[in-house]
Parts: sequence; structure tokens; C-alpha cells
Amino acid sequence: MAMLIRIQVLLLLLCTVTATDDSEAETEAEALLRWKSTLINANSLSSWSIANSTCSWFGLTCDTAGQVTELNLLSAGLNGTLDALYSPAFQNLTTINLCNNSLVGTIPANISMLRTLTVLDLSINNLVGDIPANISMLIALTILDLSDNNLTGAIPYQLSKLPRLVHLDLGDNHLTNPEYAMFFTPMPRLEFLCLSNNHLNGTFPEFILNSTSLRMEYLDLSANALSGPIPDSLPEIAPYLRYLFLSSNGFHGSIPNSLSRLQKLQALDVYENNLIGEIPEELGNLTNLKALVLSRNRLVGSLPPSFARMQQLLFLGIESNYINASDTPHHDSNLRGLDISNNNLLGNFPMVLRNLSELKVLNLGYNRISGEIPSWWESEKDVQDIFSSVAQHIVGDGCRTDFWRGNWLPRGGSITNNWPILFSFVGRTKITVAQGLTNNRWVRDLQGSLSNRALADYLALWDELQLVSVQSGQADSVLWRFSTNGVFSVSSAYKFFFSPSIRCPHGELIWKTKEPAREDNVNLNVQDDAVAPSSNIPSLAINGVDTSGGAGVGPEQGLCA
Repeated sequence: MAMLIRIQVLLLLLCTVTATDDSEAETEAEALLRWKSTLINANSLSSWSIANSTCSWFGLTCDTAGQVTELNLLSAGLNGTLDALYSPAFQNLTTINLCNNSLVGTIPANISMLRTLTVLDLSINNLVGDIPANISMLIALTILDLSDNNLTGAIPYQLSKLPRLVHLDLGDNHLTNPEYAMFFTPMPRLEFLCLSNNHLNGTFPEFILNSTSLRMEYLDLSANALSGPIPDSLPEIAPYLRYLFLSSNGFHGSIPNSLSRLQKLQALDVYENNLIGEIPEELGNLTNLKALVLSRNRLVGSLPPSFARMQQLLFLGIESNYINASDTPHHDSNLRGLDISNNNLLGNFPMVLRNLSELKVLNLGYNRISGEIPSWWESEKDVQDIFSSVAQHIVGDGCRTDFWRGNWLPRGGSITNNWPILFSFVGRTKITVAQGLTNNRWVRDLQGSLSNRALADYLALWDELQLVSVQSGQADSVLWRFSTNGVFSVSSAYKFFFSPSIRCPHGELIWKTKEPAREDNVNLNVQDDAVAPSSNIPSLAINGVDTSGGAGVGPEQGLCA
């Protein structure tokens, strides 16, 4: 009897404890506030307070029942870890987007217990350590983006178990090869795969070649240490491929003719590999192609005449090969960027460029072109407008920087953009900074009676110019905003024209490339050639220094040799 009583008491205590646990279960609001308390200076989360309804908190989305379904805190300035993020209170959470913050530490394994997740984006942070293999338990996941972190270790083969995954981006980490033999039928719905800028080696990844998915549209394996031939079977593996990036690897052999069967391809980048032979004539069948980058290989011969069929092509890069024909295909084109520098071009200035009315960036440097640049080359205005918008001129002696149009002002910008009303009173003139500042020569370029608004601009410009001092003997320079070292490269111009500035949130991506910056020269580069420029040539930059306003040095310009 005594034993029975003790058992009943024990059962009662257990029931009491269970009831207490249920009544004290953490709510969603409490869980989020607990995580917030671990963050440093979470100023963007000021609305996260028990004084406010949870569904009104910044970055949260709720369903009709008032339960949190989405946590969207991209670019929110968060600094801290993910260790305290998980809570069993999140029963309906489908989206975690913490892209572009300053999160540190590892990815906690318990994040895999959020079984309702369909989107997990932790990209562009400072996370370290391995990718937890049990992320494969998130079987509802459609988007997994862990790119731009400092993750290490092998790519977990368990990710191949994610049956609904559409978008997988592990680029810009320090990841190594997965255990290919352990891959299952990999990710049958996968459309986007980026493994760029990691430490993958060996031949073309086997799990891609063994894939049964026919949905792949985007494949980026650039900036790894992959080698061997580019597989002939890609059109059968990924017939709907639109973007293929294989740059900065060690692929060798010829460019497969079979790539011409990728009829939906819009961007093909094999920059900086060990490819040899001639450019296949069949590539001209890629009539949807917008960007073709074959630079820095060992290709020979000439550009195939079939390229004339690629009417949608916007950028063509064949720099640093052994191409020996001086003409590109003869057709009117939408081509905006052409880099054919460092090849074996011979003869006169390529006359076919006359048909390229949309051209913005041209590099012909390091060839053996001779003769005069023809007078019909009149693309200076478009090229200069594009270049000026993304280049900062550093004034030295002021002899090579355009006074009115260059981005050289101490507080940033150009006179043209900062004071457009005043600039409308400037005649058809082009003077350098040194010329304009000598005895206030710039004032004489103003024509007519200034309006009240123009007069205000005039006074503001006068004050700005008091901050300027030129330095005799020190050449002007140009700081290009889209390369890490500030030096212009055609590849960085390619990115500027055609790639998005940030990859989150997940919208439609035009294309991206992971090409390393190259120290090429700007626009019309005829360095080391025997070309005599005519008066109409767009002399925007030679050797990385702006020369668009450097012609016609007058007697007032005592600083310039």
C-alpha cells in the first residue's frame, strides 16, 4: 500500500512538472528577444519590444494566426552569433534571411530542427567552421545560400538528400571536395548551383556529371583548382543552362564543339584556363549569348565568321591569346565591350569597329596594329560618360584631368553633375584642371548672363575650388571604383555593365563572374602599338591616367610640361 501511494505521488509530481513546463514554454517573442540580447548594438531591432505586437517588429512577417513565418533582416547591421537563434517556439517559420550582416561564429547544428524552413540565407557574413551535415534534415528547403563567409571543410554529401532544393550557393568560402561516392541522386530540382572561389580540385565534379536533373540553369565553378577537359556531355546534363562560369581553373584541351548545343546560354566564361586550339565555328550558333569571355587561354587562329550571328552579344573578351586576325565579324552589333588586347593582331586599325555603334569599352593594347586611327571613331562621349560615373580622378599637377567633366572635386563628383545649371552656361570648351585654375581661367568659359540659380552654383563652385591645390611634378591618377586595387580592368567594367551589385534577396540574377581584377588599360588602349591618334579619337585613358582634357595645353598652364 505504501508503495502504491509513493507511485501515485510520483505520477502526480510528473504531471505537475509537465504542466509547469507547458505553461512556461518559450513564446516566439521571448525567443527572438533572447537572441537579440546576444547581439551587439542591434539598433535596427529597436522595434523588438514587448511593448509592441510581435508581428509589427522590424523584419518579421506573420501568418493570419499571428505566428512568425519569415525573419528577413538582410543588411540590418547585425553583429553577433546564431547560437541563441533556435527555439522550438518557431513552428511555422519558413524563411530566415540574414544576408549581408556581420554575424560571426559557427552555424549551429540545431538550426536543422526548424523543419518548416524553405529559405535559409546566411550569405555575406563572417561565419566559420563546417557546414552542419544535418541541414539535410530541412527537407522543405528550396533556397540555401551560405556564400561569402569563411566556412571550411568538405561540402557535406548529405546536402544531396534535399529533394526540393532549387538554389544552392556555397561560393566564396574555403570548402573542399565532397565525398562524391556518397552522393545520392543529387537534388533533382536544382536550377542554381554556385561553388565558386573555394578549394575544389580534381576533374569536373562527378556529382554534377552524374546528375539526373535536367533543370540546371546556372552553374558557377570559377576560381577553384579544377582540371581536365570541359565535359562534352554538358548539353545532355543541363540542356537548359543559361549561365556557365568556369573561369580561373586549370581546364585544358579544346573548347568542346558540343557547347553550341546549349541554345539557351546567355553567358559563357572560361577566362584563365589552359584551353588550346581554335575557337569553334559552332559557337556562333549560340544566338542568345550576351557575354562570351575566352580571355587568358592559349587559343589560336581568328574569330569565326559565325560570330556575326550572335546579334545579342554585349561583351566579348578574348584578351591574352594568340588570335591573329585583325577583324571581328562584319555586322552591325549591340556589342558594348570588346577586349582583344595582348594577341597577334596585325595591320591597320580594324575597320569593322565602325559598325559597333554601341561600343563603350574597347581594349586593343599589346598588339601590332599600325597606321592612323580613323576620324570616324567618335565614341568619346558615351565612353567618357560611362567611365566618369565610376572613376574618381586624383588631381596631382592637374594636367590630364578635365576641369568641367572629370570626377575630381574635393568633396566628390564633377562640376557637370554637381552644378548642372551652371554648366549649361559653359560653351563648347575643354580645359584641364591646371588650365582652369590658372588665373581663374574657368570663369572665361561661362557665356551669357547667369540666372539666379546659376549664380548660386557659381558661388558654390568658387568656394569648392578654394580647397584645391595642384602639385607640380605629380601626375594625375584615376581611382576605378569597381576593382579592389583601384586600377581599371576590362573585366571589372564587364561586371559594372552587366552584373548586380548584391545577390540578396533572391531575385532574378542577370549574371555574375568571379574573374580576378586585371591591370589592363582604359577604353581605347593602343599601348605598344604604332598607332597615330587623330583629332577625333576618344583619348580617355592611357596607362590608367585620364587624358580626355589634356590636349591643347596653353601658355597659361605653367605647371604642365
